[in-house]
Amino acid sequence: MKINDLFIDSYLNLNILKKPAEKKRIFIKGVHTFDWINFDRIPINEIKPSIIPFITNFMKILRIPQDINNLFQILFKFENMLYYSFPFYRDHFFHLLRVGAIGDLLLKTSFFNKESTILTEIVKIQQKEIRTEISDQKIIQCWWIIALLHDFSFPLIFFESFFFDVLKTYKGSLLSKLFNLKLNKKTKLFLTNPKEYCNIVIKELIDYIRKKFERIIKSQDIKLNFKSYFEIIDRLSNNPECLYKKFSDGKVKIDHGLLSSILFLDLIDIDASTIKEDLIQISMAILIHNVKSLQIDFTKHPFMFFIVLIDEIQEWSRPFVRFYKINEDKSVYDQKVIPLLDFIELNIEIKENYQFNPEVYINASKFQSEDIVITFDFSRKIELLKKINFDLNRFIPDKSEIIKRLKKNKIIPNFKWIIKLDKEIISTLSSDIKEKFLQKKGEFILL
Repeated sequence: MKINDLFIDSYLNLNILKKPAEKKRIFIKGVHTFDWINFDRIPINEIKPSIIPFITNFMKILRIPQDINNLFQILFKFENMLYYSFPFYRDHFFHLLRVGAIGDLLLKTSFFNKESTILTEIVKIQQKEIRTEISDQKIIQCWWIIALLHDFSFPLIFFESFFFDVLKTYKGSLLSKLFNLKLNKKTKLFLTNPKEYCNIVIKELIDYIRKKFERIIKSQDIKLNFKSYFEIIDRLSNNPECLYKKFSDGKVKIDHGLLSSILFLDLIDIDASTIKEDLIQISMAILIHNVKSLQIDFTKHPFMFFIVLIDEIQEWSRPFVRFYKINEDKSVYDQKVIPLLDFIELNIEIKENYQFNPEVYINASKFQSEDIVITFDFSRKIELLKKINFDLNRFIPDKSEIIKRLKKNKIIPNFKWIIKLDKEIISTLSSDIKEKFLQKKGEFILL
């Protein structure tokens, strides 16, 4: 089955994307957004009025605290800025909704011809590993919080890069005096030795998370078994290099999962929270979702496993090519945006007319075979790939490396990841990539 934005719109019953019977074009309140050929797109602020009421009501039904709703909506303030700051910006706001919806669907999916769903299996794991009685509704609630906040810090990543340039350019100038940008020891290290700076700061941030966890457990007298989470925290503290990336121009980027986890713990009122027992699991899933060196076992940490899985599945409509023009008033207008992937394909069978219902936990779908097959089709997209310098020689092994983090288990099926390419695109790949991943005509098997 093809999974794309039209499916998400229908599944969540958003009613943002309307397809008039007599036309191929899709409209949002009369504003042309895209058609099936050009995939034109409008700025996010024109969609906001339609989607914010849905989000607010949606979170009320899920009993998600208002402060978390507020956190998610903060991303709206920055998305337009990010969208126009990068020539090929990977969407984050709608990515979070897509991740939530796909995860919600798969949680309610049965497999191996069983009546049980992945959701019911997670309930069993939670009772065994964390030693807590947890409901289906609570699992869904935790999942949506993780999905909606796992990339919450991305605007901060942008600011980090911008701040680096500002400090290097304006130190000692009027701007630094105006904003009191004093170069203390740590800031100077940031400019002169970014790697050492990251090693120091990340250890401090990890220690901060550890203390937050200890406070949560102590203040609420929580008796749950969080030993394995503290073991992961210790591993990350001893290997800070897995939580930052250094670029050839000298800039550094601290892992956005780490920052999102800290922002979540900082901005939520822990003492007043109605989800106290779930804060550690939620923040840990957010923290590790981008850590490539950490193997994750579904039978031990199902939320961590699930966010990594769904985050990697949701690739459609993210890498894209923008075609825009500058108006007379100097404003930028997107004429069209063409995605590299129009959809992804999953071998699942959706129950007829099934739509998301946060209060119903019935089987929504079932897998059609023993393996979960996930297909990305880049065929006939070579011109777009060239235009944005999208490097499949890097994308294919990177994607393979990431999904190897997901430890095989006996509870849910194995995953088979396929990338489809045409002859023209295959000819641009290195011999190593073709030798390692090319299984049959036009199909690259990642795992």
